Amino acid sequence: MKRYLGLPEGEKTVYRIGRRTGIMHTLQDLDSSVRRNHVRRLIEQYGIDSSNVDLFIDGLLKNFI
Repeated sequence: MKRYLGLPEGEKTVYRIGRRTGIMHTLQDLDSSVRRNHVRRLIEQYGIDSSNVDLFIDGLLKNFI
């Protein structure tokens, strides 16, 4: 938890999207260039940033249910 809270906002966004999409499972996955690049492609593809990350995650959860 401490490590997450200490991350810059951009890294938090990468981790949050990675977790919600099943690409990342632990904070250590941030160290994987393969996983990180996969998440970054999603972020670029959907235009995700700190201002709309919650909206994107809400959409994922609605589609999951």
